[in-house]
Amino acid sequence: MNTSTIALKPIRVRNTSVSNYLPGLRDKFLAPEADLAFVRYEGMLGARTIADAELLTRKGKYVAFDLPDDARREFTELCQALLDSRFPEWADAEGAEGRFVWDLASDSLAHKHSLRFLREGTEFEGVAGAGLDSHSFDESEIPY
Repeated sequence: MNTSTIALKPIRVRNTSVSNYLPGLRDKFLAPEADLAFVRYEGMLGARTIADAELLTRKGKYVAFDLPDDARREFTELCQALLDSRFPEWADAEGAEGRFVWDLASDSLAHKHSLRFLREGTEFEGVAGAGLDSHSFDESEIPY
């Protein structure tokens, strides 16, 4: 599918502290020059892809650091659990995409989530997209 046929609707989600969920995990992520840990995800038509955690500098450069497998898995699983609890059917239909960004200094986890919508008149797997409803979420509707 041509990605220009997809529109995104960003949804604002409150930040949370990773240490509230996984005390001690932050120490495993501290690496020279690493300021942020992030997990990206995307899903469509029920198919889900959640990438492994990566480390970045504040300027967005990747940091080469061998994260312990258990730490990487725990953080990725936390992000997946938060995503599934906030948006249970996020990968259905046109789906969604987003990322979790953990500021290691402040222990603040930011979540950017965008719903996907097919542009009107787009044909996708033999079905014409027409009259698609848009959904928005007020911050007070998101439980975490």
